[in-house]
Amino acid sequence: AELYDSIQYSLNPWDVSLLDGLVSGEKRFYVDLLADAEAGTNIIIQLENKNAGSQSYPVGRHSRYEAIIPAGGSIDKWQTLAFKFLDRPDENETVVNQIVILFSPGSYANNVYMYDNVDVYGISAVSPSPTSSPIVSSLPTSVPTRTPTGSPVATTTASPSRTPTSVSASPTKAPSPDEEQSCSGTCPGTFPYGCAENLVNVVKYGCTSDGHCSYHETLEEPYPFAGFCTYKSLSPSPTFSPVAQTLPTGAPTRPPTGSPVATASPSRTPTNAYVCPSIRWSDEFDGNELDTTNKWSYQVGDGCPLCGWGNNELQWYQPDNVHVSNGELTIDAREESQPVGNGKQYTSGRIRTKDQADFKYGYFEARIRIPIGRGLWPAFWMLPTEELYGNWPQSGEIDIMENVGHEPGTNHGTIHYGDAWPNNQYSGGSVDLLEGVNFADGYHLFAVDKSEGLLIWYLDGVEFYRRTPSDISPKQWPFDEQFHFILNVAVGGQWPGNPDSTTEFPQTMYVDYVRVYDASPGQLVGPQTMESRERNVQYQVTVPDSGYEYEWQVPPGSTILSGQGASLIIVDFGSVSGDVVVQMSSSSCGEHRVLKIPVRIESGYSFESRVVDDTSTIATASGTYEVSLNPLPNDEGNPSENVVRYERNGAELYDSI
Repeated sequence: AELYDSIQYSLNPWDVSLLDGLVSGEKRFYVDLLADAEAGTNIIIQLENKNAGSQSYPVGRHSRYEAIIPAGGSIDKWQTLAFKFLDRPDENETVVNQIVILFSPGSYANNVYMYDNVDVYGISAVSPSPTSSPIVSSLPTSVPTRTPTGSPVATTTASPSRTPTSVSASPTKAPSPDEEQSCSGTCPGTFPYGCAENLVNVVKYGCTSDGHCSYHETLEEPYPFAGFCTYKSLSPSPTFSPVAQTLPTGAPTRPPTGSPVATASPSRTPTNAYVCPSIRWSDEFDGNELDTTNKWSYQVGDGCPLCGWGNNELQWYQPDNVHVSNGELTIDAREESQPVGNGKQYTSGRIRTKDQADFKYGYFEARIRIPIGRGLWPAFWMLPTEELYGNWPQSGEIDIMENVGHEPGTNHGTIHYGDAWPNNQYSGGSVDLLEGVNFADGYHLFAVDKSEGLLIWYLDGVEFYRRTPSDISPKQWPFDEQFHFILNVAVGGQWPGNPDSTTEFPQTMYVDYVRVYDASPGQLVGPQTMESRERNVQYQVTVPDSGYEYEWQVPPGSTILSGQGASLIIVDFGSVSGDVVVQMSSSSCGEHRVLKIPVRIESGYSFESRVVDDTSTIATASGTYEVSLNPLPNDEGNPSENVVRYERNGAELYDSI
């Protein structure tokens, strides 16, 4: 019944240096929480001078700090919330002898909160000592829904050996921002510091083997990052829909931790903060010509003396087939009326970032609409800038997106490595769109996350393949070096075959952007196959709700039970396959992304014949039988115009038709 429900603790006056540290961000409040409040619910800690009495806000209110309950809520496990400085309502107030906690201020919510250990962490933390502790007697617990399955099933494919031309000797380039932030043995400063205070689920941090500060999210599967402002979510925690259940009064909580001791790396793990993914490099293709000064260069010809680029390709690459306009790059594959170059019948375009944009690690993504037709071979891929381990493919190749025209709904992700050609090795996975849907129908996000000892491929934000050094052992893992981008559309070759009478020219690959993020800008997790009419199925975007807006779509006949507008939804499915789509946008991060999972409904049965419908001939009926208009003609469960309307005969014990 209270709009601003509050809890007040009296304190001994706080030291000015402690207050200054909290306001500056050098120190932070942390609170352990277990609650049935929804994700996105805010909690305020307000520091006051109780001697200001009943004077109106903001008099006597020294400062306020806010935390947001993260995605999935805090129902099924304890969460440690980190509070950020919000404001200084009374700039003149210097005395603090009272702390006020406001759960969901400005609402008439009626939730239950269990909390413990309201602590301050920093270089010289001072912990206030509450004089009392409220007892909470009941708390909603949870019944799990179907949890995300994570990675879609990847099928092993036999991508043919793409043989590039020889890569020139070692180039010279300026150090990247990551390389300028180095360390020795331990990272400088205390945790949290700098942008690192916004890292999610950090349990370990230190130096990588090449001297960069890095942050590890799990001890079991460390994921290192160079730089101070990156984070990576390795495995999203499953979340659950609440069902009320009473816990006994005095149910045990976690034991108190006491006063914190100042340390360079406290074990606190903030769970609700989020750093906007930082774009280290991009080409948005906003101009009217390709940027060949700072980003790209053309590759011209047919690859000779490695003619046909080592794959018996038929095209001649030339700059005239590459254009930039209307915010996108286009590469045209054309059939020429007169031979071009070395007598080639087809022309196309191929560009690369070698020696201008080379990257060791990052999340590499392009938004592309590919062409269609037998004999076409569009690709977004990477080669090493320096061949440190030998000629192709000993120094590696990473194919982020490859499609062959006779498989218009299939995307391939592949690595090439191992022994020198022709005894080379490769390993790859593929992912399919729904039946009847082609990649040429619209734009898709093709990405690979490249980190130390790990490559993960994504289509539209959904993981479909990953490789580590152990997967290709005992062969050399050459992928922890600088690589550059290549965009091209090949025509013909050993893998796609040659164009035939069904292939229409010209064909165009459209590229909206190419970006390099410090960290993943969001992944979509959830099952891709299920039985007809499956219930309570969960899908989630692995970034917190705070700062993002979400709009979800589900296949025809399916229903979103909860979560529209949030990062997690619960779905009841019908019997029709289709995409689960989420549009996520953030004005603060300047991001708008469309992620999608193709969901296949496997009923186990397929239609054979119809026995009865509204046109069937009826012999007898006990009740009133008539053909009637469908009262719900727009219901996708049965959109028929006519249906049978039957009113049962109440005088018949065994009414029959």
